[in-house]
Amino acid sequence: MLPTAMIVDDNTEMRATLRSVMQDYAMIVDECTDGSDVVQHYRNSRPDIVLMDIAMKTVDGIRATRMLLKEYPDARVVMVSNYDDEEIRTEAMRAGSIGYVHKEYLGEVKQYFR
Repeated sequence: MLPTAMIVDDNTEMRATLRSVMQDYAMIVDECTDGSDVVQHYRNSRPDIVLMDIAMKTVDGIRATRMLLKEYPDARVVMVSNYDDEEIRTEAMRAGSIGYVHKEYLGEVKQYFR
């Protein structure tokens, strides 16, 4: 059985791309378009992993990761972002993400499903 994943990204095309990249590695059980919805969506779907964008309109991915892990400390979050900045990567890890993948290299997301 495939592990389950939730995609959190405000870009429709990116969510579709992630679904496509992950089709052989995970079953996408939920999607949301902003970090403000993460906790509720996670509560409803309980995915094995959350693929989280950083830049979103209302609540960014780093803040959303902190909110999610406060309520669900065992949640596994991988940041998926266009930012390739060491300071942002460090902040994502401090927030509790288990990994960080640049959107240019989406195939790297697969390593977190093994």
